[in-house]
Amino acid sequence: SNIKRLLNMVETPYFTEETVNKEKGIIAEEIKMYQEQPGYKLMFNTLRAMYSKHPIRVDIAGSVESIYKITKDDLYLCYETFYHHSNMVLFVVGDVSPQSIIKLVEKHENQRNKTYQPRIERAQIDEPREINQRFVSEKMKLQSPRLMLGFKNEPLDESATKFVQRDLEMTFFYELVFGEETEFYQQLLNKDLIDETFG
Repeated sequence: SNIKRLLNMVETPYFTEETVNKEKGIIAEEIKMYQEQPGYKLMFNTLRAMYSKHPIRVDIAGSVESIYKITKDDLYLCYETFYHHSNMVLFVVGDVSPQSIIKLVEKHENQRNKTYQPRIERAQIDEPREINQRFVSEKMKLQSPRLMLGFKNEPLDESATKFVQRDLEMTFFYELVFGEETEFYQQLLNKDLIDETFG
């Protein structure tokens, strides 16, 4: 079945020095390409201005330099550490029997017999409450200037539900303060300080 094929594909890594080196060049080019995009620069300049130690200030793709340091052994270590069924979620959408999918996946995982799971611990990040920099500016050739405003919030050491709640609260807050129906938005629009892309 296609579910088995998907599981086998995810659970059977194959890395060689040759394939890893080939991918490095491709990924490095992609990183260089999107690092020149205004939206990328805007977002990461804002994150770096807000955070001095938190890893959110670092692009998840890494840097061109860090990509070239990766070996096939690094990839296998990463795979063995994180690609365990206790650390995965499978979404199936369509006209299917949930019970038959559960049985199929359970049977597959039992046959795989992968019981060892390294303990994964999130590192504690000693991020100061204060922002790193108040203002960052960068010159680029653009049709119109761009601005991003960041708010550094208190960290949450709670359940995922609290993160969703905080996200919704902040979305409502921004809509109430900066939304299209606000006087603030209309004043900026009337003064040609923003256009319809504001938000």
